[in-house]
Amino acid sequence: MKQSNGFFAQWLVVTTLTFLAIGILNLPPGLAQSPPLLVDLDARDSSAGTPTWHNRGSLGNFTRVGHPKLETLAGVQAVTFDGVQDAYRGPLAVAGIAGKAPRTIEVWAYNPALDADEETLVSWGKRGGPDGSLLAFGWGKNPGYGAVAHWAADLGWNGTPTPHRWHYLVYTYDGTTARIYDNGLEKNSRPLNINTALGYPISLGAESNAQGELQFLNEYTHEQQAGSLAIAAVRIRVGALTAEQISHTFDAEAKRFGAVRADAEGILGKGRDQFQIGAFTLSLVRATQTAAGLAPRGADFDFLPTDRLASRASNGYYHLGDINLRCRVRNGKWSSYSSAAERSELPILSRPNVIAACDLTPALGADCPLSVVREWASDAGTPVMRFRLTNHSQQAVEVGGLGAAMVSNNLLTGRSLEETHDHCSFADPYIGGDAGYLQVTRLNGQGPALLVLPERGTSFEAYRPLYDDPTPRGVTFEGFYEWMVHTRAYADNDWKQAQPWNRPTSRLLQPGEMATYGFRFVLAPAIKAIEPTLVAQQRPVVVGIPGYVLPTDQTGHLFVHSATPIKMLTVEPANAVRLVADRKTTAHGWRSLSLFGQVIGHCRLVIRYVDGMQQFVHYNVIPPEAEQVRRLGAFHATKQWYDDPADPFQRTNSFMPFNRETGKQVLQHSHTWFSGLSDEIGAGASVAMAMKNLGQPDPAQIALLEKYANTALWGHVQNPDYSVRASLFYYEPKLFSNYYTVHDGWNKERTETTWRAFNYPHVAFVYWALYRLARDHEGLVTMQSRQWYLDHAYHTAMAIPQFARGLAQFGLMVGSIFPEIVRDLRREGRTEDADKLEAFMRQRTQHWASLRYPFGSEMPWDSTGQEEIYTWCRYFGYDDKAQVTLNAILGYMPTVPNWAYNGAGRRYFDAPVNGTRWPDIVRMTNHYGSSINAIPVLSDYLQHPDDLYLLRVGYAGMSQLLANIDAEGFGSYGFDADPAILQFDPNTADYGIAFYGYARNAGAYVMQHPEFGWLGFGCNVQARGNSITVAPRDGFRQRVFLAPLKLWLTLDAGTFQSVSFNLKTRRVNIVFAPATSGTPTALLHIQSTTGAKESLVGFVPVDSTPTVRDAYQIALAPKPVSFSIIPAKSK
Repeated sequence: MKQSNGFFAQWLVVTTLTFLAIGILNLPPGLAQSPPLLVDLDARDSSAGTPTWHNRGSLGNFTRVGHPKLETLAGVQAVTFDGVQDAYRGPLAVAGIAGKAPRTIEVWAYNPALDADEETLVSWGKRGGPDGSLLAFGWGKNPGYGAVAHWAADLGWNGTPTPHRWHYLVYTYDGTTARIYDNGLEKNSRPLNINTALGYPISLGAESNAQGELQFLNEYTHEQQAGSLAIAAVRIRVGALTAEQISHTFDAEAKRFGAVRADAEGILGKGRDQFQIGAFTLSLVRATQTAAGLAPRGADFDFLPTDRLASRASNGYYHLGDINLRCRVRNGKWSSYSSAAERSELPILSRPNVIAACDLTPALGADCPLSVVREWASDAGTPVMRFRLTNHSQQAVEVGGLGAAMVSNNLLTGRSLEETHDHCSFADPYIGGDAGYLQVTRLNGQGPALLVLPERGTSFEAYRPLYDDPTPRGVTFEGFYEWMVHTRAYADNDWKQAQPWNRPTSRLLQPGEMATYGFRFVLAPAIKAIEPTLVAQQRPVVVGIPGYVLPTDQTGHLFVHSATPIKMLTVEPANAVRLVADRKTTAHGWRSLSLFGQVIGHCRLVIRYVDGMQQFVHYNVIPPEAEQVRRLGAFHATKQWYDDPADPFQRTNSFMPFNRETGKQVLQHSHTWFSGLSDEIGAGASVAMAMKNLGQPDPAQIALLEKYANTALWGHVQNPDYSVRASLFYYEPKLFSNYYTVHDGWNKERTETTWRAFNYPHVAFVYWALYRLARDHEGLVTMQSRQWYLDHAYHTAMAIPQFARGLAQFGLMVGSIFPEIVRDLRREGRTEDADKLEAFMRQRTQHWASLRYPFGSEMPWDSTGQEEIYTWCRYFGYDDKAQVTLNAILGYMPTVPNWAYNGAGRRYFDAPVNGTRWPDIVRMTNHYGSSINAIPVLSDYLQHPDDLYLLRVGYAGMSQLLANIDAEGFGSYGFDADPAILQFDPNTADYGIAFYGYARNAGAYVMQHPEFGWLGFGCNVQARGNSITVAPRDGFRQRVFLAPLKLWLTLDAGTFQSVSFNLKTRRVNIVFAPATSGTPTALLHIQSTTGAKESLVGFVPVDSTPTVRDAYQIALAPKPVSFSIIPAKSK
């Protein structure tokens, strides 16, 4: 009878709520405005934390699963969940809150730490699809689904609620739009068409899988998904509460939880003040005088995330105008203070010659020994921000940490690619002491660019990530940083393991003493105009040739422009670089220095000027490029070659990733692709070996490469139908119970998938490289014919539309190899195959050409597809889209006087994605994002041979990857730029893709600059009148570009020993290095680039020379062989 009555009662509720949802029942207006409660749980109830938590709403009670506990957190009684096994399981969701019905979830919650992408608070429906069948409301850090997961129709918090505080979190769905609120403030919304599955229980702390069982781990990543948090109250209603109702509820209940609203009514509700200063529009939040906006006058974009201000107005969020301090009295302990920690209205000050000033002291806390005033001023039409620090204590205070938050609009989260490129920017530091600056460039590469310049006494000592800002970091948000003027307090503690860019400093303030630090904001009309703008601003400027990675066999040059003379030059450590100063200056006041690297490693050039300014230029001295390449190959052959016939995953005869800390190959990894011979990491080592041996053939290494291609690659990584597996390694502990040292990973079924298009170019390239080695050399390739390798390269490329068409809509890393396969198919007479491959690539390119910014990826934003997109757009004549692509690259690939940042393509999420040594979201340099983006930049330079900027950026991005190779030949995949680390990662990971980018453009580039004279990149240049001699010093010595002649010389086989030419006669004399047993013939291509002003057919040999496959054949000899070419007759 009880069961019958219970069933009837639940049926009555379900029926009534169904009628409510579809509008059949007509209710009085008052009831309609206050939707009925289905669930009303309160931790103050005596049943909370017990096996049955009493529900005061109209549905049934909740049953405990695991061991949720009743505890007191921050003075509030709550039920805590461990995120591992704890949950409360409630009644089945009814029609009134399922399907497309409007509904509301209210939760008072406390999260001690943001541990996972999604930490579930309340859920019903099910995982596994179809789309929209789930409703999981959570407090996770993932920017895409950390707040609500509907299964493919999700929302992130757009500024995750700050942990360690109680929050009133609300979800509403009104039938068309989902909204989320934090402490009465709407944080995000999205129009959605959901259809929440009916018949699944309402759960607290976990979600239901497709079978209706509780699920605590994500089925794909195997990471925590359940909530490791505390809940004090839960309310679930039919119908959507309004923003006004939510705000009223928060105000009524906030006192119990000690919750504070920092929203429009609090801080932002006081309004903004706007100022027109020179070329800028500056907007300040009136209550705090932090910057709300900083935009060029009349622009439709802002350098600050002004459109996200409402969601970032509360405690802990940094804004331009915030300051961090670390101070101590005498030799006591360092104490930290931040103006961003607690938001409240600040005292406004009236001061002469400033447009706004306020006292930051109340925001720093009562125990701060300093008072701080922030001023905004206009100085000759330039916005200036100053901080005035005064010691108001009775003792001397040492300031060992001083950082000014440098917030920019790099918040890509929640934006389309078009919005991202139109409105967002990236910031790059020059950590150069008194001469340092910050450049903020738009993602579309268009001008203007923002420059932040220091006033006197505001040195740029370090660039620190603001990890304590609660904005969720991820693929779409790198995080904010601060400009650090003093760093001793950090160097003594947090940064002990790092070698800092500059000597850490502090400043001692006596009682009553004041110190002032200031920043000026200037616009450069274009990215390429940054250095001329710095010169116009009377800033010291340096230009390093060929960059700031200096091989010991190349002569470097540094050109210095300053408003005051140089007083002294020193190198730290001493003798790392030998300096020779030229006596003369150029027509426009540039001073020239010649540099010769002597001691391998990082070093700092200190330039002291007469006016007391100090400038720091950071170099990395490396062995000769050819030696670095040789070492890399040797390390792969001896340390990374894996030969174990008993390997259960058929990986024997392969090149494996290596970990420098353990001194071992990485045969197991929880990120399965790491050890599976596919993906950028698994395939990277074989790509590196293939590319290394194209330029420096080694018979023993080529034999290993062939063995890999014919045993591990073909038939294992690659299936007989040419599809490419995701990984050979997999995680199946039931199959190999005593094998694994890792505890997670992809299962066998997942690793056998073949849909990831990014895996195919790596395989095609290895085959193509072996084809080239077989074709252009003798006796180096023995296991298969050259046609077999070309055939496999072709079929691998053509397998993409069959097995991986979905991701083929994006540009693929190493995809620039595909045009080479097409060309070689034509050279071999395989016209039909070439046409088929070209037709498929044309389809992809036409799709890119139809998009404003065709830079999508498997990630929401990435800097990896541009390489292939540019290549094919140029190939098919979509020059406008190629230019858009190039501009975007220049927007995230700077040139600054620092070996790590110079030419560094934007990367910041690789470490956590790949599970390497330091898993933070933070800037990484010396990554393959630099070298593969150098491919388009240097390609474009060949078409514009007078553009020194392109050459500097492209060459820097290409050559910086050689600094990753250590004395033994180990190649790290990237340099962690966190000032607490500043080290190369101890994993090779995907360094092979980086080396591909280097090797694709390694060469000697020679130009005559109107200001700087003869310049050599990857070579040494001697000029005697009209006679110019070039000694190639790159790693391969198979490419030479002579910019004055617009002449591009490349070799398929053989190496250049020297190239000389006469400017008047334009005759070019080439000296080839002696023959080797595998390379008896040089194969030379001669190309005049389209940048030529003269109407020349091209250059031709002086003597009759046979050709094969578009290349001239020159017989080599035991001694160097000379070969001359001259211009063809003008048309």
